[in-house]
Amino acid sequence: MITIDKDNKQITAAACVRCPDPFFQRGEDVLEKVGCCSYSPVFTLFEIKKMADRDKNFFYETIYKHPEAIVSSYSIKIEAEVNPAFEKVNTSSMLPMEKEDTKLSYSTCQFFVSNQGCGLPSGYKTSVCRSFICCTVEESLSKERKEEMNDWIFYIQEEVKAFNRSHEQKLKSKGWTLQEQPSMVVDYLKSLPDM
Repeated sequence: MITIDKDNKQITAAACVRCPDPFFQRGEDVLEKVGCCSYSPVFTLFEIKKMADRDKNFFYETIYKHPEAIVSSYSIKIEAEVNPAFEKVNTSSMLPMEKEDTKLSYSTCQFFVSNQGCGLPSGYKTSVCRSFICCTVEESLSKERKEEMNDWIFYIQEEVKAFNRSHEQKLKSKGWTLQEQPSMVVDYLKSLPDM
């Protein structure tokens, strides 16, 4: 039920196309099913490094200048598109977390492609997108397959955390951020050995 793509360091599941997980169902039946592609991806230095190596123009035009980009010092979040039908939902009595979960059921990642899934090149997907498997799919796995999946999830996430921790410190010491000196940050990342 899952595939471990060692070349792109990602875990995929065939069930995602028809997402069976109750948490990821849509707020209204007329909305296209997108499963966990309802989140707002956060691109860290790790993903930006890959883009810098392969296609700096993709980084600047598709991520950095995206109209829904929220640029932080060392990451960029691309806000998911929220269907206007969400505005008609009465959220006044909801707790903040409940309201966010409801909003999620009306949201779609900006990079989601209808009937396909993620439209980003595999190498540019965030670590969350490369390692997230919902509870419904996980519960269907054998004990051995679950252990293998968990090992890969740990490996994917730790590689990204270690890279980001190390290079955030180096960029801080230079006083460079994506907000103020994006080209210097990208050039710094490009100067590192290929990953």
